[in-house]
Amino acid sequence: MNVEGQYNPKDVECISVENLEVLPSGADWQSRHLESEKRKAEIRDRIHKQAEQGQKTAKDYFRPAKPTPSIYDSDLKRVAVYARVSTSSEEQISSIENQTLYYTKKIAETENWNLQDIYSDEGKSGTSLRKRDAFKRMMRDAKDQKMDLIICASISRFARNFSDCMTQIAALKTMHPEHPIGVYFETENIYTLNPSSQYSLDIQALLADWESGNKSRRMILSYDQRIMTGQYPVADLMGYRHYEGWPVGDRAGRSKDGSVYLSGIYSRV
Repeated sequence: MNVEGQYNPKDVECISVENLEVLPSGADWQSRHLESEKRKAEIRDRIHKQAEQGQKTAKDYFRPAKPTPSIYDSDLKRVAVYARVSTSSEEQISSIENQTLYYTKKIAETENWNLQDIYSDEGKSGTSLRKRDAFKRMMRDAKDQKMDLIICASISRFARNFSDCMTQIAALKTMHPEHPIGVYFETENIYTLNPSSQYSLDIQALLADWESGNKSRRMILSYDQRIMTGQYPVADLMGYRHYEGWPVGDRAGRSKDGSVYLSGIYSRV
């Protein structure tokens, strides 16, 4: 009597000896191994003979990776410089002059570099290309293939508008596909022809755009706060002067040097 769940030798299926696969003997394994080694040797001999006869081998179909683009490679480069300041104040004018002197010296001291031109926009906002005449002239010269490389102090000097920045960089790459023009941003150490720099370029361009908008909002808030407290952040206008923070009419119309320049106007009112 068989109890459920209990092992019973009669329930095991028996396999006949005829159906068992016989493993190869030692002599058979050795002969197969020798045949495999013989085929490998024939393949090696064939490849060496093809190489000796000048025929292409598998290695000939592989090309070494292209070197990473660099501004310091051995090619002779015509280098342009772009500089920009957003105001015409004395401090920023000195800044743009210092940039000009710095890059002129840097290019002169760098092997295989020749200064092509320096493009400077003074007192121009980086949020738009509309009034940046020097930038427009640089792009025209790039289209005429007058330069190989553009150097700029930082991405924010090149453009503070993300769309403008990426559009102009892409244009420099694609206007002459056989001879693309790269931009090197020294502060961020980004070279636009280096594929690995694209991610960093996107982030830095977005930060420059955000910083510009944030700065504008801070200035507007500052003016609103001053006006609410009775402080009018405006310069002395013709016929007015500041008195305890308020613009008041000055009928005498005296200028800073004491001369009267509105007396004739007021005498006719």
